[in-house]
Amino acid sequence: MQHLAPGNAKIYPEIVLHLQRQSNYRCCMSDFSAQDCQYDSLVQNCSSNDSLSIDYQREYFVLLHEVFGDVVDDFTYESPNGDLILTTARLYSTLKSWARKISALSFKDLLVELQRIEAAIQNVVSMLRPNDEDLEGHTDVSDDHWLLAISCMIEALDQARLSLPAMTDRPDSRHPLHCNARVKSLEMTMFRRGWCPNNIKMCQSVFGSSSLYYASLLPRSIQRAHDSCSSNHCLAYSTIKRSLVTTHPDETRDCNCKHLSTPTTLLARIVELGLTPLVYAETSRDEIVAINVVPYHASQTFVAISHVWSHGLGDGTRNSLRQCQIKRILQFIAPHSKPPFLFWLDTLCVPREPIPLRRKSIEGIRRVYEEASLVLAFDEELLATSVSGMGYEEILMRVHLSGWMRRLWTLHEQSRAKDIYFQFADGVFAQTDLIENFEKDVDAHKEAGVPFFKVVPTRGISLLKKLLRIKSGRHVRTTLVELWALLRWRHLSWPEDETICMANILGFSPGMVKELLNTPEEQRMRRFLELFTHFPAALLFLHTDKLRLNGWRWAPVSWVHCVQHLDELLNLRVRDDFLGLRSERGLIISCPAINLESNGYATLTRNRSIVVSLASMNNFFLVTIHYPDASSKLDATHPHRSQLAICLEHGFSPKHKRIRAVLVAVVESLTLNDQQMTYARFLFNLKLQRLQSPVASMSKAHESTAIASNNLKIALGAYSSPSCWCIG
Repeated sequence: MQHLAPGNAKIYPEIVLHLQRQSNYRCCMSDFSAQDCQYDSLVQNCSSNDSLSIDYQREYFVLLHEVFGDVVDDFTYESPNGDLILTTARLYSTLKSWARKISALSFKDLLVELQRIEAAIQNVVSMLRPNDEDLEGHTDVSDDHWLLAISCMIEALDQARLSLPAMTDRPDSRHPLHCNARVKSLEMTMFRRGWCPNNIKMCQSVFGSSSLYYASLLPRSIQRAHDSCSSNHCLAYSTIKRSLVTTHPDETRDCNCKHLSTPTTLLARIVELGLTPLVYAETSRDEIVAINVVPYHASQTFVAISHVWSHGLGDGTRNSLRQCQIKRILQFIAPHSKPPFLFWLDTLCVPREPIPLRRKSIEGIRRVYEEASLVLAFDEELLATSVSGMGYEEILMRVHLSGWMRRLWTLHEQSRAKDIYFQFADGVFAQTDLIENFEKDVDAHKEAGVPFFKVVPTRGISLLKKLLRIKSGRHVRTTLVELWALLRWRHLSWPEDETICMANILGFSPGMVKELLNTPEEQRMRRFLELFTHFPAALLFLHTDKLRLNGWRWAPVSWVHCVQHLDELLNLRVRDDFLGLRSERGLIISCPAINLESNGYATLTRNRSIVVSLASMNNFFLVTIHYPDASSKLDATHPHRSQLAICLEHGFSPKHKRIRAVLVAVVESLTLNDQQMTYARFLFNLKLQRLQSPVASMSKAHESTAIASNNLKIALGAYSSPSCWCIG
C-alpha cells in the first residue's frame, strides 16, 4: 500500500492494491450489473481465488461505475515490473468533478441522483457482512485491502453527498453512512504499535476506516501495555485510589526528589469557606522548597490543569506532588501566566478527607474550570510529542486518540472551560484553533469550487462540535443525544462519579450537584434521570445493563462505554426526533411490535434464540437474546402466563436486515394523560435478523449449532403498526 504522509495537506489515503499476475485464475467482470464498464481493459488476474475477495472486488468496481461512470482507468496503473496497481490517488479529484457535475442539476434531478447514489452505497454496505463469524476463515490480507478501499471510497463519497445543498431539505439522510467493515489486518497493525483494542474500536466506530488507517501511520512517543484490555474496556488507565501515587516524568525517571504537600489545615479552611484554593511554589536559590495555597479572588489569574490520574499526577492518599513534577508544571504554565504562577490541580487542591469536605470541594470543581484564565490538558503521549511543524489534521487525530480524551472527568473539565489548550512537548494547541483551522480549510475549498471537504478532519471536528452544542445550551432533548454520543467511549475508575460529571457537563446548579453527591451511590442514576421528562427512545434498545427498578427497566445503568459490538453493527444512531416520555410507570414511546401468539419465553431463555414467523408478511426472523445477565435471573421476574410482545426500534424495510428490539410482558391496557396505551414489563433486549426461511440466511456457525442441537423453534407472531407503549 502507498499512502499520503500524515502531515500532508490532503488527508485522503491512497490505497494501492497490488494484484499479482496469475495465469491460473481469471476474475471476469463482464457478467456484473454494470456491463458497459471497461472491466475487460482491466487486467483480470487477481491475487486471491477466495470467493469473498472476489465479492469485494466486484462491489468496488461496480460502485465506482455506478457513481462515476467509466473511470476504471483513472484508478489503475501498471508498475514497471508489470503489476497492476489499483489506487485511490485520484479519488479526490474525481469526487470534485462529480460534485460539480451534479451540483449543476435541477433540484428534482439532483434528488433523483442522490437517491440512486445512496441506494448503490447501501447495497455495498449490506454486502460487506461485518459479523465476526461470517469472516471466520478469511484471513487473506488482500481481502482487507479491498475492504479498506471500499470503506474509504464510501466515506469519501458520503462526505461529498452530505455537503450538497439538496441535503438540507432531507433531514433523514443527513447522517453519515457507516460501512462498519472490520479491517482485521489494520487492527492488528494498530495493536502491534501499542494502541488499545478499545481505542481501535472507537476510532473505527466514530471516525471510520479512513481515520483508522490514518491513525495507523502516526509514530508513537509513548506506549502503554494493553495486553489485558479488550475492545469494550481499556484497563491500562484504570486507577485504584489507595494504590495510586504520583511518579516522575519520563525524562526525570532517575530523579530522587521528594514529595511536597499542600498545608492541610489551610487547604481545609479555604474549602470550608466555599472558596477555590490556588497553589503557588516557594523557591530558594531557584529550587522549589515548598508549595502553599491561597484563596482565589476575582483579580487573580490562574491556570487549571486537566489530566489523567494514571499518567503520573494522581495520588489517592495525600495532597502531594513530587518536586520535579511541580517544576515541570511551572515550566508549562509560565508562558501563559505571571509570577507567582498560580495554578489549580485536583491532586493538590481537593482534600482527601474528611469525606464531607472532599464532597464540598468536588461541588466547586465546575467553578474552577469556568473561572480559570486558561486550562491546560496534560496527556502523557501528547507531552512526549513535538507539535512543531505538525498540521492541524494530525494534531486533531492525536488528541482524539489520547488517553486524556477517553476519560469522563476530563470531558467534564473540557465542557466547563472557556477553551482547552493541549500541551505538547514544545508548545500548545487550542481547541478553538483546531476548529478555526478546519473552518478556514473548508472555506478555501468552497472558494475553489469544491462543495465538500476531507473525511478525516470533518469527522474529527464533528465530535468537538457536539461538545460546543452542549455548552451553547440548546434544547435539552437534543442535548441528551449529544451527551450520549460524547459519553459512550469514555471511561472512569469510580462509577459513582458518573452522574456528578454528567450534571456538571450539562451545567446543572451547584445545589443539584450537591444533592447528587449526598444521594447513595446506587440511587444516583435514577435521581439524575428524574431531572428530565424526555429521553432518546434508543436508550431502551441499547444492549446494555438496565436499572432493575419498577418503572425504570428501560434506563441504562451507565451511559459510559455502554455500546456493544452489536449496536455498532446496527449503525446505532440516537435520534433527537425519536423520543420517549418518562412517567412513573415507565418510558412512553410509539413503536411497532410483534405480538407472539404462543409463549416462547421458556424456549427463548433456554436456547437464546427462536425463529418468529409473520404469516401476514411472509417473513421469518431469527430472534436472539442479547442481555448480559444469565436468563435464570430473568426467569424469576417474568409472569409466565402473560402475553409476550416484541417492541421494535423501527418498522421493517429492505435496508434493515437486523433490528434492535425488546421483549416485553404485556400487563394491561391503560389510559395515561388521556392517552390510550399498552403497559408492558421490560424483560430483555433482542436482536432480530431477517431470514428467507427458518434456516436460510443464518450465519453458518449459528445455523449448524441450531440444527445440531435441534433446538431451533418457530413461534408465530402478528405484526402491529406503531402504537403507544409504556415500558417499565
